[in-house]
Amino acid sequence: MQDTSISTAQEAGGEISFRDRVFQEVLHLLGQGEMSKVDFKREPTDIAKLAKEIAAIANTDDPQATYYQDSDLRDFGFVIVGAVNGDITGYDDWREHNCPPEEEEKVKDCLIQRLQNYIYPLPNLGLYRFEREGKPFWVILIYPSYEQPHVMLKDGPDVQKHAVYVRKVSTSQLAGAEDYARFLRKAVKGAVEPLESELADLKRRFEALEGSWSILQKLLMQKGLESLFAGEAPSSAEIQGGLSHLALSPGGSLEEVARSMRLFKMDPVEEALFREVARLREGLTNLPWHLSGDPGEWWQVLKQVEELTQPLLRGLGELIVADREDKYALLVQRALESLGRAAIPPYFVTSWSPSAEALRLHPLLLSVHHLGMLAHFHRRAAYLKLILDLAFQTRVEQNPRNVLPWLRDYFYTHTYAFFEAKYASWCDPLGWHLYNLLFVDPALTWIHLPPAVREEAAQYASPSSPSGALAIYMEGEFVLGLLALKPQLGAQRVRPLYGLYAYVLPLERIKSIESLLARPPEHLCQILDLSGKTFEPYLRALAENLGGSAKCFSGASYFKGLADQAASGTLGSCPPTPPTP
Repeated sequence: MQDTSISTAQEAGGEISFRDRVFQEVLHLLGQGEMSKVDFKREPTDIAKLAKEIAAIANTDDPQATYYQDSDLRDFGFVIVGAVNGDITGYDDWREHNCPPEEEEKVKDCLIQRLQNYIYPLPNLGLYRFEREGKPFWVILIYPSYEQPHVMLKDGPDVQKHAVYVRKVSTSQLAGAEDYARFLRKAVKGAVEPLESELADLKRRFEALEGSWSILQKLLMQKGLESLFAGEAPSSAEIQGGLSHLALSPGGSLEEVARSMRLFKMDPVEEALFREVARLREGLTNLPWHLSGDPGEWWQVLKQVEELTQPLLRGLGELIVADREDKYALLVQRALESLGRAAIPPYFVTSWSPSAEALRLHPLLLSVHHLGMLAHFHRRAAYLKLILDLAFQTRVEQNPRNVLPWLRDYFYTHTYAFFEAKYASWCDPLGWHLYNLLFVDPALTWIHLPPAVREEAAQYASPSSPSGALAIYMEGEFVLGLLALKPQLGAQRVRPLYGLYAYVLPLERIKSIESLLARPPEHLCQILDLSGKTFEPYLRALAENLGGSAKCFSGASYFKGLADQAASGTLGSCPPTPPTP
């Protein structure tokens, strides 16, 4: 039997899969011996003792350890079952723990169920079965813990109920005062960091409020209302009363009465939305229409564009959260159409570089991904529809085109050289850039997701995405991909929306998509016209039209498998729309 080795099907970026990286790290650790985060076992011991070792490793922090080979796996814990003194002795029978002998997922589920009776809270675990020179062995992978201390719930052989264990070199011992101090520091840090983020956000909002009040004062002065209020700032009721007073004043001129009536009916959200878009468009007018092609210059301008766009993205995020009735969806569509027109060169500009034009479309691309993903996770059907209906045009192509999928294609056609140079190892460099901007730093989409979605993300954690945010991003990308397919279904040529979801990726990152397909949400079924149906036609379109790249395999076969499941009735279907009374 051959050794488990590097898979020929590589995941995004040409990097080996997470499973293969674990295998390589285990081979390295076998030569290092037992350490504070590494334990060898000939066979699984009593479940209480195994729980004690797992809890002790989870309660131990060793991020600066030099015995790791893969820096991304540093501070992970390894319990290697079927090894003694660094040698593989072999083990493959979990029946003494009332678990199936060989099936990896079933053994994992069985162990987790039993360990939950001994450890609270149970740390995040992975379980892998490998072979080396024909000998099977197992690895229990213990993710770095942010929920220390992990406490024992039961007594057992050499195990005390309510005790907290840590690892000292290669043995498990009761935690000491310095360990409890470390737990406390870590807990305080974990509690304070979100508060610091919220305080920074409150400060930003307060500064924006001060700016808005300053603008309002100027507006009031311009409209002749300053005489109505003196001293302290007027309340909104006083402002409305003043406007009504002018509107109903018998001595007012037609101009005064009409102006005051217009102001009285003005929607502050509409005004702020279009003012934000106008500010962004004004900032884009200062960009050059010719770029030299130097990557340094291009990235500098891209960063400037992204900084200019951030206030609009923050505002759209707050609006999605607040607008439970989808009241402002059509206004947002009009605002984004206006934003898209900022990329069209004025007629006095007779020549321009395509990359400079594409950069002016970047705010619209960011807004579409940001808004579309938030609309999905907040279940705002009207906002998803506006993304579906939204169009853009360029000066060369006068006919408008749907933003999905054509905006991304147009932007990437003229910018791919810069993204591929920076993210050379990734299948979809643009997708990786958007993920980092929207979900990692400054994470403008991530921070506006429903709390339940952010909590759910933890189950998809991986070394490249400790928070699990990458799986959530890919689900959002997948939803945008479905929207892009809707107007194309049945056409001879279908152009899918590309992104990270379109390539072969680790299992934990696609389980979020599978969960969505197993229980289709009503808002998505409504937009895609799938009442009482499955997602089969959309999955089939992806299977038949997704292509790979020189570095990565396409996800076409994965979506074909899902389409076959949908056809056989083993995948979820949309609930039928109730008849109209």
